[in-house]
Amino acid sequence: MAKKHNRRKIPAKSRRLSNTNYLMGSSADTSTDSPNNTPNLNSSYNIKHHNFHHSSNPIHVRRGDSLKYAILNDDILEEGAMLSSSEGYDASSNNSSANSQSLMAEDQPLDEFIQNSLSQGNYSSIHYQDSVFSEISDSILLLQDREHHNSLKWYRRPSIFMVSVLVFSYCFSLGIAMSSDLDLIMKAVCYLVNGEVNNCSTPSVQQMNANLQKYNNFIGSFIKILVSVKMGKLSDIYGRKPMFLITFTLSCLSKFMCVFILTPRYFTFNRVILANIIDSFGGSIFVLLSIANSYVCDVVHERERLPALSKVTGAFFLGLSLGPLTSSFLGSTFNIPSIHFVGASAALFFMSIIFVIWCIPESRGEKLRDKSRRFSIRSRRELESSPSWTYKLGLSGVIDSFESLKILWITRPRQFSTNENNSEYEMNPSQDPSSLQKLEIDLPARVNGILLLAIDLFFVICSAGSSLPIALYMIYKFNLSQSQLGLFVGVISGSRAIVLSVLNPWVQHNLLNFFSHDPFNVDFIDITTIGVAILSEIVASLLCSISPTLWILCFYFILTSLSAVGSPVIHSALLKYNPNPSKNGEFFGALALIKNIVNLVAPWFFLTVYSFGIGIAKPEIIFYIILGSFSIAGLLLGNIRVKN
Repeated sequence: MAKKHNRRKIPAKSRRLSNTNYLMGSSADTSTDSPNNTPNLNSSYNIKHHNFHHSSNPIHVRRGDSLKYAILNDDILEEGAMLSSSEGYDASSNNSSANSQSLMAEDQPLDEFIQNSLSQGNYSSIHYQDSVFSEISDSILLLQDREHHNSLKWYRRPSIFMVSVLVFSYCFSLGIAMSSDLDLIMKAVCYLVNGEVNNCSTPSVQQMNANLQKYNNFIGSFIKILVSVKMGKLSDIYGRKPMFLITFTLSCLSKFMCVFILTPRYFTFNRVILANIIDSFGGSIFVLLSIANSYVCDVVHERERLPALSKVTGAFFLGLSLGPLTSSFLGSTFNIPSIHFVGASAALFFMSIIFVIWCIPESRGEKLRDKSRRFSIRSRRELESSPSWTYKLGLSGVIDSFESLKILWITRPRQFSTNENNSEYEMNPSQDPSSLQKLEIDLPARVNGILLLAIDLFFVICSAGSSLPIALYMIYKFNLSQSQLGLFVGVISGSRAIVLSVLNPWVQHNLLNFFSHDPFNVDFIDITTIGVAILSEIVASLLCSISPTLWILCFYFILTSLSAVGSPVIHSALLKYNPNPSKNGEFFGALALIKNIVNLVAPWFFLTVYSFGIGIAKPEIIFYIILGSFSIAGLLLGNIRVKN
């Protein structure tokens, strides 16, 4: 005979909480619960427990009321009761007992702990906004997914190799038509103005082409800004694979349109901008890289994350280098028309779509996707219950994209600091769970996060803004042809790919033999790697500003290839402060949002500086700007606190 639970009188506070439970999208989130004895994960994945006692006598809400709330979302029907009281709650009535048992023994292995937790369902969370405790189960589910990946066959297992091939295929498909797009647009504008494709160097043709590129870049960048975070959130809810498909499909459709649009018969400004808009709604290259980084975080453990991120970024640069080199070689050797490379790009995108459908496995587990979906539903109901003026005006989607930047604002409590061995987070076992909301914020962690973001901003500004002015500088100063310039671009991207894919993983592996790795804070390895990246940019820009010769410029490109490790290391360090592993997609989406904003502003700034330098016969002034930017970045790096 089933044990009959004694009903208790629900306090007024609990009744008020239960009246608002439909706004939360669920009752007790059983898939996100943490154990009675809350574990702390450390770098060696050993877990120690702290006792948090709660009542074994839950409050029961009438089934009729539960169904009213659960009918709003079929996914939460199984958790349709709001269990709140001043003494805590029990998310599983089947596991209620008078004597609370310790979930995990002192030296119980993590694998056994995960299996027991997930099979018995006897872990419950302490619910409050952005709670470290409430996210422990995210880590458990993430570890379980990784263990599940290891049990799969190689062709069904999510891996760094697969996502690297995917990133390479996108960048190669994009790069093979990069110079052809510019050439065809120039000829089409020339035909539109002169009625023929001869004498295209007239001021009217150049001005019209510049205006088209300006509006095309501005509209595309603005759409990518709005799409960046949204795609990251959707990848958390629906998985990484559907977002890959969306990006590849829209890029493929855009290229197929360009096959017809970039001919004199069908060419118009509006059609070119329309094709770019379609590609921009897929997020394009920065969003693809952010989703790929989220894929990496789903697959590898924290200790292996930095080399994995470097390999994916290396595949990114390798595709961007081999694409233009391939089109340049084939075009000059076999006299292939430019329009054929645009068609080849569209065909490669189509083949990549088939590759994603049949060969790329989903990396994000179903339980984590369900949790993200429930959280999204709760947020939407809360917004609909008390709509803001932006929601009433239909601007909530735009504002929501920028509000996601808050995920980069560190909210980790100071209470969670490393122990004497710097191996795990410790907390006071007597801490009252009801006071967790009032914990003091870890300000050193927040300062480190702000400094890392500022340093990454300098990397993005200089890389995105100086590329075109440096290319114009090389043409102006050394009279380089288009093929020679393409060769330079290919060599630069190729050297960056080698540094990221080969040199950086080897260096990181050897540094781990001499220095300890801190999974929760910036460590000496991170500081050293970022410092080398900044120093290489400072030395290279200083040499170019003093003696701007072709050989010095070649040496500049070799040195700056070392700076390619900067952004992956910074992103890996920022993830150490991210308390919510279930929102890695949104995290990288926020970083992509920053990159797209910079990509909109930085080229305009550097082109303005370059034009000013031409006017005063000092075109190398752009190297002064790069030198000053990375000098400031070096000063910021010196203020980052590294725990002993």
